Amino acid sequence: MADAKTRVTKTSLRSIGWKQQYLENLENLENLVRTTHFLTTHTYQLSRWILFHELERGHDFNPCELIGQAFFY
Repeated sequence: MADAKTRVTKTSLRSIGWKQQYLENLENLENLVRTTHFLTTHTYQLSRWILFHELERGHDFNPCELIGQAFFY
């Protein structure tokens, strides 16, 4: 494994020659990935805003007490 090489190529999914019968599934996957990315990004931004807002208020705010597994579910 020490001699193993990895190659990364960046290209659009459409340019790699998907068969017509799989294009609908590809579009569904792309929509799922975009939606997941959107929700994850905005959830992180909201959490960050809450943290900084509370820290600016000067309260004795310990985020470790509030952000646990239940926070994310």
